[in-house]
Amino acid sequence: NVPAPTQGEIRLRPVDGPAGAVELRGDGDAFKGAFRTENPGTGPLTVSRVVARTAPHDPRLPVGVSVNWGGQPVTIAPGESHDVEVTWNAENSRAQELYGHILVEADAPALDGGPARPHAIGIHAERGGFLSQHILSILTFFPLLGVIAIFIAHLVGYKKDENIRWMTLGIMGINLALAIWLYIQFDPSFLKPDGNEGFQFIEHGVWIRSLHAEYFIGVDGISITMVLLTTLIFFVGVIASWSIGKQLKGYFAMYCLLAVGVMGTFVSLDLILFFVFWEIMLLPM
Repeated sequence: NVPAPTQGEIRLRPVDGPAGAVELRGDGDAFKGAFRTENPGTGPLTVSRVVARTAPHDPRLPVGVSVNWGGQPVTIAPGESHDVEVTWNAENSRAQELYGHILVEADAPALDGGPARPHAIGIHAERGGFLSQHILSILTFFPLLGVIAIFIAHLVGYKKDENIRWMTLGIMGINLALAIWLYIQFDPSFLKPDGNEGFQFIEHGVWIRSLHAEYFIGVDGISITMVLLTTLIFFVGVIASWSIGKQLKGYFAMYCLLAVGVMGTFVSLDLILFFVFWEIMLLPM
């Protein structure tokens, strides 16, 4: 019997918090976080390079991201680990959020048995308050409250349909006000060399892992205009629909659902997510 060769394996995980991206936390313009490079294999693991996934010709990250891993190849014994610190000095960065990856090159073979390939772990940091961090999700799903409210009104036999008009007008008015705020906060001079592929107000998370589908939304100079135009048209559309006398509940429920789908198509940065919002848009239309 020939004994199985001993070899190292690599596993990356945040030092603090659950598995997933490394959340950089801090105060002001300095954000810090750390991840752990573990070797659960049966042999030594040599880490030869740790670097942020960005380049002058392909600036994936905003400026100011640095990685502290020692600078020299590190050998990790079986069952041991090595911590890597990630820092984002955002003082000179125009980006309000940081989404990206840190690449770790080691001599561990790939999971499919092929040659060694760089492994990656996500990093995330965000400036601003709750509204700026989630404004696009709020704009997209806020009209869904109208659909739910109208459905409940139908179930309980609510008869004052004229109030349905006013509720829908209020929802679209709030969305228009939020879109105007978003347009004012948007930096039109923020471009791809500034990081994050030139997108602003990004929200990014795993949605359907088996399909590699992500909840990934953001706006650039084109889509921010479409977001503002969409909210304006839907607000005016409620006024234009004021004379409808029959089937008010059904009409305005579909109208609110249509607003969800249209907004989602303009902010989606993931193909599957875009397709879902596109279908949501087609059904009520």
